Amino acid sequence: MISHHGIVKTASRQDLMNDIHTFLINVQKLEQCNLIELTKVALTLLKSLPATRNAIFEYFSKIFMLASSKYIDGIENEIKTGKIPFPSETDEAVVSEIHSVLITLINDIPTAWAPIISTWSLELLGEISTKFSGRAHVNSGVLNETLQLWMGCRATRTLVDINTKCLSSLMYSDTEACINALLDTSVKHSPNFDWVVAHVGSCFPNTVITRVLSLGLKDFCKNKSYEQSCESPKLKSVVGILGHLAGSHANDIRTAIIEMFEWSLVPCQANDTSKPRKKYTVPFVLQLCFLSCSLLSSICSNLKDIITVGTIEKMYWFIEEWCRYFGSEESIEHLLMTLILRCNTGGIQIVKLLLECISTDIWSLNIETICNIKEKCGELLQTLMVEIDSSIRFKNPVDISVSFRQDIDEINHLLLSQNKLESSVAGRLVIFLGCKDPSVLVKSTIFLLQSSTSPDHLALLIKIITHELIDKTRTPYCDKGGYLGVVVEQILSRDIQKFFVSNEESKDLSQMWDNLLLLLKWEKSGKVPILKSQLVSKAIYSNLESITSVFGSEIHHMHVIAELLDSLDVPSSKSQPTLNTLVILNLTQSTVNYFFACCASEDSAAKIKGFKKVCSILKKLCTFSKVARVLALRELLERALFRSDNILLGQLTLKNIPTRTQRNYF
Repeated sequence: MISHHGIVKTASRQDLMNDIHTFLINVQKLEQCNLIELTKVALTLLKSLPATRNAIFEYFSKIFMLASSKYIDGIENEIKTGKIPFPSETDEAVVSEIHSVLITLINDIPTAWAPIISTWSLELLGEISTKFSGRAHVNSGVLNETLQLWMGCRATRTLVDINTKCLSSLMYSDTEACINALLDTSVKHSPNFDWVVAHVGSCFPNTVITRVLSLGLKDFCKNKSYEQSCESPKLKSVVGILGHLAGSHANDIRTAIIEMFEWSLVPCQANDTSKPRKKYTVPFVLQLCFLSCSLLSSICSNLKDIITVGTIEKMYWFIEEWCRYFGSEESIEHLLMTLILRCNTGGIQIVKLLLECISTDIWSLNIETICNIKEKCGELLQTLMVEIDSSIRFKNPVDISVSFRQDIDEINHLLLSQNKLESSVAGRLVIFLGCKDPSVLVKSTIFLLQSSTSPDHLALLIKIITHELIDKTRTPYCDKGGYLGVVVEQILSRDIQKFFVSNEESKDLSQMWDNLLLLLKWEKSGKVPILKSQLVSKAIYSNLESITSVFGSEIHHMHVIAELLDSLDVPSSKSQPTLNTLVILNLTQSTVNYFFACCASEDSAAKIKGFKKVCSILKKLCTFSKVARVLALRELLERALFRSDNILLGQLTLKNIPTRTQRNYF
């Protein structure tokens, strides 16, 4: 091991000449010289004679390359023979001394040495990574394995540590030179160099991310057109570096991009040198997103906090410049639509932003500009709907559909919007999702049936379940009265389970019963062509067992359920399908219960209407079934004479009956 003391010292002119001569003679024949002594001479020259710097670093490169080669040879030999290699003591000592002295130089004069040493170490790491990438065990495609492999090598680990020290020493002054070297080397040696980028980026995520974005934007501004930027090696390097960091530092990347975006919208002052960069920030971000799905996802995940109507107002003034850069408005629109379709998160936020731009009147721009923005947003929204529709018809799914699946609750609430465009778009999204995943369709339809308070929303419900993209022959839906039948079944089964099994208070289904009755009235009116297939009647028929079982116990809903059953004209000779015995018994018992509930009602009008429904239903029941006639008669008589209900029909209570001694006999 070389002593740490006295390696680098102030040397006399003659000593320097001797060291130069010794260095030049021995550097040509490394295999035959004493590497420890030669390294000692090299370190002395590096400190005392800056002019020899290039030659010294070239020598260092040979030392590190040789050590790396021996490391790789040792691993390959271990794979073949199973024998663990022993590192060279000389190589370990030389690498250690170089590391020690370079770290000292960086600490002493960071602004002078850090950029130089960083550039050298990164370039050397790139060369080493590329040179040995062809070896069978070096897999540049598996980043973690490559990182683990090279961090096990003393030489490459030392180079990474030196570069890390360079970055940390310039953390509060100027990291641009180091980051620029990182970008240039990444361009030259990617993908073999990716493991270095990943390691350095993980050590200084915020610094690397912000500086990489800044340098990337600066280089991007040199391109005069979109076509030029697409071929920019440095832009691809920026994308690669940020892509590696996106897995662990997605939030940091998103924050950095948002800050850059917000900075670009700040009005420029006179003679502001940052104007070109501000002008091209949005195209730069769009291009990054186009080249990296991970960056696109990172930004779109919280788009509502990045872009608002107010933001669009500020961006509008850059449109003319962007059109020149991209070539035309159509090119920008095409790029935007491509990115939107690729979004696998935050899709509903994009749709809501477009809808807000179309619908809102809160603008500070002139009328012509507002009309232009609304028109373009409308075109984008329509194009998006058409593209998704086409992707479904031609079985070529787009990523944004996955995003909508994640946001189904937000889409459902949009279904109830009073704005017809918003509810219509939400309905189309439900259709797009439902044609592939019927459970989504059922969930949204349940929400609509339970929550709709206007005929328009009910009409949307019918439009969704009858749309041509929805497969009506899919089982089990076709066997259960269609999609609407399954919807009613799930609502009632959930309600019954909560009430009878879980002993929980069931959800108020008043709106659902009202909506179901209104749909049935639409069907019976014959004025709604799409309902001539009797899809509402079929849905109710398929659930008669559940409906009749809750009829007598749903005190709050009994009037509307009675009207529903009476309007359905059940039972009758035309009842399809034929009613089973359980339905007949349930309906008979529930109708009798309803009769006595009407008797107890204090609302005279409701009572009279209820009696009419009871008469209508019991008449049909008794005509239809002898079992129903016997059960109805027995229940009516028994409850009128012997149960507590008898008081409703004028039966005297025990305390009102005169005793024997109170009676008068004649």
